[in-house]
Amino acid sequence: MPADPQDYPEVPALTSAPTGETQGTIPAEVWSKAFKSIPRRTARPILGNLVAVLGKDQATLVSTDLENVNVLTPRLVEGRFPDTDKIVPKDKPRLTVNVDAKLLIELLQVASAFSSEDHNHKVTLEFYDPVRPFMVRTRSDEGQEFTGMAVPLVPEQASQKAA
Repeated sequence: MPADPQDYPEVPALTSAPTGETQGTIPAEVWSKAFKSIPRRTARPILGNLVAVLGKDQATLVSTDLENVNVLTPRLVEGRFPDTDKIVPKDKPRLTVNVDAKLLIELLQVASAFSSEDHNHKVTLEFYDPVRPFMVRTRSDEGQEFTGMAVPLVPEQASQKAA
């Protein structure tokens, strides 16, 4: 967050943007595109920010390097995200599995590339217990099946007890 938002250069799209709202839901793919448009190297640190203005039905997302201005004006998604304080479980989980995040991402990317577009790249995760491998399964549009396996990381204490 810049020290003073007023230091951001004047951009006509911001001046004319609908305003007045403090909350809104912007689609994830729009956020991704907007953040990719932020200049990486600038003489002025404030230009390394994305400006978001919310109106009743749309957002205005702006970034600039003073030569190029990137403006996105997505419609806001109707409705609200669920109240996470109400839906996130408070009790102890039945099963906890520790994994290497990068390896899991790679496995899911392979499964996604293989999976059926007709089913929105759905994959199934099968867990058996915290220390046994879990399965990642999906199928292609042609009916071929993909089965991947991820081995949980064993907590240090558990591996020391086993030794």
